[in-house]
Amino acid sequence: AEVPAPPDMQWVQLSPDALPATDWVASLDDAALGALVDEALASNTSIRIAEDRFKAALARADISAANLLPSVTGSVGAGRTERGNDLIADSSSLSFGVNASWEADVWGRVRDNVKSSELDAGALQADYAAARLSVAGQVSQNWFDLIEARLLSELSERDVETQERALRLTTR
Repeated sequence: AEVPAPPDMQWVQLSPDALPATDWVASLDDAALGALVDEALASNTSIRIAEDRFKAALARADISAANLLPSVTGSVGAGRTERGNDLIADSSSLSFGVNASWEADVWGRVRDNVKSSELDAGALQADYAAARLSVAGQVSQNWFDLIEARLLSELSERDVETQERALRLTTR
């Protein structure tokens, strides 16, 4: 069987690298809707969880990036021993230490861990942005459904008034 040629992809528009945002709500120029969306975003637990997961992933990425750098630790200690008699002298001690270590990333394991952590953080950032976009969309959809219901109710009331006037005119 002959394999068809791939379709012309000129009509496809690639999405931008930027994450989706909720700033499109402001373009609707409705302060009440904007306030509702802001309140929903601030009080939604799923969004707070997604944000916390993203922040934790950023911290893990920072920690894994720190493994590329040398590690230096230090310690200081002091002690005093007092004897209860004059036969053995009292003693004092002071100690300190420094330890430095660094792992040569010959095979790229540490760099791969850093890249993996950064990719995880990027994925969780996209999840966070998608959750915010979803909540903003749901609130906006409900807002417009409410407006539509109110307008339909008003239209129905006017229709009833028109029918009643027409009925009064025909019965005279």
